[in-house]
Amino acid sequence: MLQQIIDVGTRLVGARYGALGIFDDSGSEIVQYITSGIEESVREAIGPLPVGKGLLGLHIREPRPHRIADIGKDPRSVGFPPHHPPMTSFLCVPLKSGEKVHGSLYFTDKQGAEEFTLEDENIAVSFAALAMAAIERESAYHEANVSESRYWETLENIHLISVGLDTEGTISFCNDFLLQLTGWGREEVLGRNWFEVFLPPEIGEDVKSLHLGIVASGLAAPHHENEIVTREGARRLISWNNTILHGPNGDVTGTISIGEDITERKLAEEQLHQSEKLEALGRLSSGVSHDFNNALGIIYGSAEVLERLLRREEIDPSILEYVDIVLKSAMSAAGTVKRLQDFARKREDRPASVADLNEVIREAAEMTSPRWKSEAEAGGILLEFIVEPLARRPVVSGVDTELHEILINLINNSLDAMPEGGRITLTTEDTLVGARVVVTDNGHGMSAEVRARAFEPFFSTKGERGTGMGLSMAFGIVNRYGGTIAIDSEEGAGTRISFSLPSSELAEEDHGEETITHAGPACILIIEDEPDMARVVRDLLEEGGYTVEIAGNGASGVEMFSGAHHDLVISDLAMPGMSGTEVARRIKEISPRTPVFLLTGWQAVMDPEEMTECGVDRVMVKPVKKTELFRNVTDMLTGRG
Repeated sequence: MLQQIIDVGTRLVGARYGALGIFDDSGSEIVQYITSGIEESVREAIGPLPVGKGLLGLHIREPRPHRIADIGKDPRSVGFPPHHPPMTSFLCVPLKSGEKVHGSLYFTDKQGAEEFTLEDENIAVSFAALAMAAIERESAYHEANVSESRYWETLENIHLISVGLDTEGTISFCNDFLLQLTGWGREEVLGRNWFEVFLPPEIGEDVKSLHLGIVASGLAAPHHENEIVTREGARRLISWNNTILHGPNGDVTGTISIGEDITERKLAEEQLHQSEKLEALGRLSSGVSHDFNNALGIIYGSAEVLERLLRREEIDPSILEYVDIVLKSAMSAAGTVKRLQDFARKREDRPASVADLNEVIREAAEMTSPRWKSEAEAGGILLEFIVEPLARRPVVSGVDTELHEILINLINNSLDAMPEGGRITLTTEDTLVGARVVVTDNGHGMSAEVRARAFEPFFSTKGERGTGMGLSMAFGIVNRYGGTIAIDSEEGAGTRISFSLPSSELAEEDHGEETITHAGPACILIIEDEPDMARVVRDLLEEGGYTVEIAGNGASGVEMFSGAHHDLVISDLAMPGMSGTEVARRIKEISPRTPVFLLTGWQAVMDPEEMTECGVDRVMVKPVKKTELFRNVTDMLTGRG
């Protein structure tokens, strides 16, 4: 019993080492010394420990709890005996009966902090009382009733869950901490079966079997964790330590379990793990997006040049249609890469933006079509997918990529709920303050329990296939834009999920038909280490009447610029040797008024301070449309950049 007390106490206060020392009647020496965290061989090598010296005798001189940040710096310390492991922070509590000190409870080396806290001290005091109760119970059987009273009083007052069960699992004792946590009244639970009242149905039988095994074997189960259910149906994750209770004849009469609510800590750990996964995905997607966007830049630019050349000839119009397909596919692929990075990148406050929900549902349907159309057809599954953009005022506050993310998650959830096929409908409709998106399916639906927990982070019914983040992220995004999200679902009756967003106070900027403008004759220097990309940009600019020169790397580009006049410099950002930002610095040192703008495959955009510091006037992400390229060139050359 005492060994269990010191082991559990050491774990709960977060100490590296723990010890329980019992003094003789005179208090001059320790007659029993129980340790936790110290190997037996080390304990034997240390030998007997005197009471009256140093900190071990502190309770004889000052019988109260003591917390010390650094033993080595405390003037009362007399050092450590040979073979004793080094220790720093120190917490000790006397084992008292009345005014008499019977021993001490020691904890050393607080893990994750420099010293023990008042909360740790309170826990230690509770465990000291437990230990004292156990000592008195063992030392004098005729005082058993008194010791037991103190024992239960300690369990009642401890700031942890404490519950006593008989051999069948009937609740014989529970403390206020458990009742406050779960919302039950004492009279409502005493005498009822623990596994039926407090455990989720899916694990009740397994945990009951564990309890019956403890009772049958007489051996306490090792530390374990499981969820309990509150009166309102919420779940809390509890870390348990169990102690076996014996009757006067030594037979097992039940168990006492002490539990710590670790729900928030576990959630924080899961969130950290999820954050680390997203960070790793962000790093991976950044590298992929750079290379992919460089390739898309060449494909898109070449297709634009090809389109211009073909329009000069009398050719079959279907050929131009195929060129148009290439252009659209390249930009669609670029959008896919951007969405991947938008999902993986840590989201900071975004600028105010607007989105057209009618367009958003059309685009989400197109993005998910490989699954609901291609995969379904390949598997012989009949899926009906209906898109009904009915809102007359569809422009709302929001970022389209985030709304795509919500809808993709909802569509995938619907598809998972209809493995044999079915119907999905995406609809928009007006509300009094904005517009609403409704996603409806005729899948297997949700139970009341699943529906109640659907927005909880990391809650998933998909096992290893699900992260449990889809609906919680949807809730966070909608809430951030001042909207609402709701679920209407029953088992066997399908699911209807809707989210509403307020109308935007911003007006969508309408550029109308984009026109190509030119700034007049100018000489432009292109610095690009990808020859194909450099050629595409050169051909596009020469079509606009510009004179173009090309340098294959940063160093040669700066050398060419210093030897001739150039009105504008366009440089790649990521190049071996000298980067685009270093090129910009060198160019501005030679000619501060010459504009420099960068082309890059990275999705991240430089902030204004960094651009000013580096001498960069503008940044464009590949692939670049011809109209965008000419607009930026014109802006730079006419001083509008």
